[in-house]
Amino acid sequence: MTTDQWLHVLGLFVLFIFSAFFSSSETALMSMDRLRVKYLAEKERPGAKRLEALLSKPDDLLSAILVGNNLVNIMISVFATALFLDLFGQGGEFCSVHCSSYGPGSIRWTGFSAAMVCRGQRSRFRSYPGSLPMNPGWLPA
Repeated sequence: MTTDQWLHVLGLFVLFIFSAFFSSSETALMSMDRLRVKYLAEKERPGAKRLEALLSKPDDLLSAILVGNNLVNIMISVFATALFLDLFGQGGEFCSVHCSSYGPGSIRWTGFSAAMVCRGQRSRFRSYPGSLPMNPGWLPA
């Protein structure tokens, strides 16, 4: 494999991690107990006010998470198609058709696995709202 092909494989790996991040974020944030978040915000726990602000507009938050996940999954399809065409040449056309249908499968696979991990650790995520990532600016404040 050439360096370019290895970079495609590395890019796919990173994109899988991003897809899992978006899926687990959706599960963690949508399953949080709003009363507990409000209680933690009143106790002035680090990050609790920001978390309460994010959860005050669940439609905007969910839209941002789902758009991010869809963009990542589209990029996975593009990277995989380019890699298979580069590896197999004309034979890669069959693989590229398969990769174009990859998006729904990747959403199910990464979404389900990340959701199960996150659901099992739900109480841990609730206990430490300060451990949530900072608002990158494009999420609703």
